[in-house]
Amino acid sequence: MKTLVKKRTVPIIFLVFLAMMLIVLPLVSSAQTPGTTGSTVTPGTTGTTPTPGTTGNTNTPGTTGTTITPGTRIELKNPLTVDSIGDLLKLILQIVIIFAVPIVVFMIMYSGFLYVTAQGKPDQITKATKAFTWTIIGAVIVLGAQVLLTIITNTVHSLMPPT
Repeated sequence: MKTLVKKRTVPIIFLVFLAMMLIVLPLVSSAQTPGTTGSTVTPGTTGTTPTPGTTGNTNTPGTTGTTITPGTRIELKNPLTVDSIGDLLKLILQIVIIFAVPIVVFMIMYSGFLYVTAQGKPDQITKATKAFTWTIIGAVIVLGAQVLLTIITNTVHSLMPPT
């Protein structure tokens, strides 16, 4: 009797589903920062008037937009929360680690799956060992980058003259 699903199809479907969850769940959970309300629009208004201390854009009734007169100084706010290259690298590395740790955990599980399904076949055991080895090497590189960045940042700060 023929099987409707090939033996190899089920693990592939499982891996695709798990990969989708690893990608989608962090995006959905961080879609909106708690405490933000977005834009508040009062009916009958056509523009925005920024009010200090408000979250989002607040329209005041009767306003038609923001008027900028000649000689007005316009300041652009830095959207990042960093003030130096070292802080920017730390921020980027933190984002990389957020994505790398679940991938490393998944790859360790996948390597274990390969070991279990090898059933004593030397070529399959070699494949599982290589997958596990490269997973550990990747994890050491990602975590080593964090350690290296900390060492370099501390060294640069110690060499800078006190202010």
